[in-house]
Amino acid sequence: MSQILSQNSPDLFILDGLPINDYVKQGVLLNLDDVLNPLVEQDELLPNIYNAYKNNNSIYTIPLDFTLPMLWGESEIVDQVNSLQDIANYKVSHSIDNLIPYEIHESMIDRFYPFFLDSITDQSTIKSFLEDVKILSVDTCDKHDSYFKGPDHPDEGLLNNYHKIHIAFPTSVDTLMYELYASKVHGNCKYKCLSMDSKLFFKPNNLLAISAESKHQEISKEILQLALSESIQFKSHSNCFSSPGFPVNSKALEQLFDGKSLSTENATNELFTFYSYYNTNDQLAGTCLYWKDYKASVQQLLPFYKEASIPLSENTQVLEILLRDSNDYFANTISLDEATNQICKNLDLLSKE
Repeated sequence: MSQILSQNSPDLFILDGLPINDYVKQGVLLNLDDVLNPLVEQDELLPNIYNAYKNNNSIYTIPLDFTLPMLWGESEIVDQVNSLQDIANYKVSHSIDNLIPYEIHESMIDRFYPFFLDSITDQSTIKSFLEDVKILSVDTCDKHDSYFKGPDHPDEGLLNNYHKIHIAFPTSVDTLMYELYASKVHGNCKYKCLSMDSKLFFKPNNLLAISAESKHQEISKEILQLALSESIQFKSHSNCFSSPGFPVNSKALEQLFDGKSLSTENATNELFTFYSYYNTNDQLAGTCLYWKDYKASVQQLLPFYKEASIPLSENTQVLEILLRDSNDYFANTISLDEATNQICKNLDLLSKE
């Protein structure tokens, strides 16, 4: 952070987990209107992502890719839950041990605190969040009697009925197909995108910005334009195993959802390799999945990626406080009130720095 604020700062920044609004107020970031506005006018950049980062009608950063938090699982449960608190309440009221994949509290806090970051200084919000995490998390990973119960491959857990629902952040068309396939095999499943007041959340990745003090502003702008171009965005998001998310270039996104990165042969081989490697059940050995079988289902999801408008912001300093000051609560050595008070105290100190 100190390097960003110095006069010898880099030309280009990746701002994931950093206080972007603070940097805008301090004049640290270059106004990118002249770079990004033409891309929106030419239908190159997704308007929903662009507008999410407008600050007083100007824009200073843009993610290179993004994912959507999606709830997958048994239809009856998906219909009744819309938040982490709903899931925790459902687990308590229905006494279902395997409602969601097993996950330690540190991992769960890391994944879900962005949903509450805007109101994280509110004591009741923190208290409720910690309570819900304690209900839903496990103390250690020793409870995993299967690798597929964990959050890394929740679609496998659903496929094998290890859990009832899960929240996933699919990073490619292929992973959407995995989810759809697992839901189909499990039976009576559905999905929905997580939202607030009917507006969909999205998780940004690789938030790129240019230093206002850059001595190479024109070159930096050209690099940004190249990174957002259709060809680069398509190529960098075509591999299902390395893609960090979906492209913010609208034309590249449409190409991916049209199956341009998949051939029938490639899709079959990749999906077969995935399931044959991670699953020992022989019934999957003969399963062949074709893009043509899932194209229509996948394409029904495209409008969600064009509508999502609430970014799940992150702040690594806030996360550090949440993790550090809640550890004793999850170890049952301090009360919920004590943990909440300590967190609030340190968040207040952070806000005054």
